[in-house]
Amino acid sequence: MAKIQNFLIDKYLQINCIFAPSLIIVYISYKIMNVSIFEILMLLCFACSWPFSIVKALRTKVVIGKSPIFMSIIVLGYVFGILHKIFYHPDAVVFLYLFNLLIVSFDLSLYFKYIEQNRRDLHSEQ
Repeated sequence: MAKIQNFLIDKYLQINCIFAPSLIIVYISYKIMNVSIFEILMLLCFACSWPFSIVKALRTKVVIGKSPIFMSIIVLGYVFGILHKIFYHPDAVVFLYLFNLLIVSFDLSLYFKYIEQNRRDLHSEQ
């Protein structure tokens, strides 16, 4: 199992992603500490998917269709994940939770920044 986990980490690190510093920290912590590769990969998948939403919102300035309640629940989930890591299972993976929390919070802030303009534009078209 360790060989498979090492292989997965090595292959994931080969992907050129904007999260390379986080990947390196997690890779080193995985080699030193006993952290779950699957938890790391789950968080990295989330971390790689949110920027697409952010880039689209920044480029188009259209946020209609996004759910602030959904994003708030995701933020709350990351807060609980961080608290769990701090109090019960401290390891370097907490930085991925924090990074994801920041990304989703930024996306949520874009929603509140652009939603009023989107609503005005929608009403002016009708």
